[in-house]
Amino acid sequence: MNIEKLYLEGLKFEIPKWTIGGGAPGARHQLEVRLNNVLIMPREDLGTNLNDPSLQWPRPYTLTQAQVGDHGVKSLTYEVFFNPATNSSREPVNVTIDRYDTHARIRPSKATLPPWVVDGKVTVELLAVPGNTFIATCSGRLDPQVGDSVRVYWHYTDSTPIATLTNLPVNHSPVDVTVPLADIMTKSSGVYQMAYTYLDRAGNETTFPPYLTDVTLSLEPNPANLQDPVVPEAPLDREDAQLNRAYVQITGYDNYEIGDQLVVSFNGQLLYLTVNNLNFPKDVPITWAALSSGGVTAPYVAAVFYYVVRNGTPSPNSTTIDVSVDLTAPGLIPDPGDPGPVNPNLGLLTLTSAGGLTNKIGPGDTGDATVTFDVYTGATAGHRIQIYLKGIPLLTPPYTVTLPDETATQFSITVPASGIALVGNGEHDAHYSLNNGTNNNVTDSLPTEIDVQAFVIEDLALLEYPDSIDSGIGDDTRFMNCAHGVASGIKTKIISPGKLKKDDKVSVVWVIYGPNDYYSNVKVNEYEFPPVTVTIDHFAGHPGEEFTVPFATYISPVTEGRVEAYYKVVGAGGTPGESDPSILYITRKLLGGGTCG
Repeated sequence: MNIEKLYLEGLKFEIPKWTIGGGAPGARHQLEVRLNNVLIMPREDLGTNLNDPSLQWPRPYTLTQAQVGDHGVKSLTYEVFFNPATNSSREPVNVTIDRYDTHARIRPSKATLPPWVVDGKVTVELLAVPGNTFIATCSGRLDPQVGDSVRVYWHYTDSTPIATLTNLPVNHSPVDVTVPLADIMTKSSGVYQMAYTYLDRAGNETTFPPYLTDVTLSLEPNPANLQDPVVPEAPLDREDAQLNRAYVQITGYDNYEIGDQLVVSFNGQLLYLTVNNLNFPKDVPITWAALSSGGVTAPYVAAVFYYVVRNGTPSPNSTTIDVSVDLTAPGLIPDPGDPGPVNPNLGLLTLTSAGGLTNKIGPGDTGDATVTFDVYTGATAGHRIQIYLKGIPLLTPPYTVTLPDETATQFSITVPASGIALVGNGEHDAHYSLNNGTNNNVTDSLPTEIDVQAFVIEDLALLEYPDSIDSGIGDDTRFMNCAHGVASGIKTKIISPGKLKKDDKVSVVWVIYGPNDYYSNVKVNEYEFPPVTVTIDHFAGHPGEEFTVPFATYISPVTEGRVEAYYKVVGAGGTPGESDPSILYITRKLLGGGTCG
């Protein structure tokens, strides 16, 4: 009898009606029940008539687990008394009480797996290897008995075991249970906790082991044949990091699936990318932390490999490749902590113009300028320095740091006027850039704003008056009278091939002298008309920019006089220009008297 039944139902037994004999008239029948020859209940008086309808036969009795007592074989008997002088007892019946399971109520150890299962990982490839039988080894029993059995559960919550062994040998040896391959293949891929229980002949079952055996089952083909990683931009430098060109390329592997996680080891730093589509190759960016993990003060070689994680299981590693990395550059003390190129810890430059202006180049100030800035920590002879204005390098070749520079407090570098002229007028950012002369890495300072107003557009063609005629004076001056339409306004045209460019702005400045003398010095009117924008570069044959000056206000106050009009230009880049005056003599007097207009 197992312990569970003993506790819930007790030990049930029945006593049959016995044959009457040997008693005196009026004798009474009495009954005693003994367990292991110990009276376990008071003597029972059944009266004088065993056939009394109130008596139940066979007579049922139940002993509680407390009355039964401890584990072992129990001898159950009864004795009948019939008048004070007569008694009879029955041969005992033996009952085996099994209060212990086959492991003596002690939790067994967790099951162990075959050697070909590493870290609990079971794959379809491993299951297909000849000789790879899945054997779960259960710990030996402490109290082995005939009729013991073992049940193995693939997952401890399963209601049905995946494998059972009965009639186990009566010994303390571990028990090997083979789990059929066909049954394993019915399971889904996932993580399981394997368990087992022992069961004795009485039905007592051990508890699950306190530590379950983890099994990670993967029945889909695993990632395999990992192609070598590739670093297309190798060897790597700072520019690769700055331009997002530092990455590891995975060209492919067998059995790839959406959801696979690519884990790249770059110099021991792990980089991750989840496969979200089936298009290869895959580019895994190399973070600055990973790229700089080998140091920035000397070149190094990074070991690069990758593996694939699926359902928590990593594949074997790919082949390892070596990638050369050189992040060395001057001007990194203190280090900005990123690939740059700008290091905000560097000092700003100051530009002094040929005319002595600071960070400004004024009109006509077209000589060489001087740039100064503090000597950076670690300056070494042979380093290269380039000065940039509006992103354009000004030094050809770059300045080379000298031995005296190493102990100086400032650099003083001449910037040629030709370079500044190439940039032109405007407010431009200027910075310096450092290079060690052995690689392509650069470190830049923050910019300083330089106001350049030194240059003008020169040699502009004169303003034209299309309706005028030669004045006859012989000095290229022009003439208009009433016959030429002076009273209808004076048409002007601006054309200067090779000088005026698309998006330049031009405006006519109208200056007229009079009011009644060709050679008067009295300025009757001066006005700058709103600018117009050049839509296409001027060239020979270009129609020009035409504008008619209205008669009213600008011409009518003068009866006879002189126009000295010109035009102003503001180039698309901000460079100004101004033509020379174009002289036009005008008269509104009519032959025979009077005026027109």
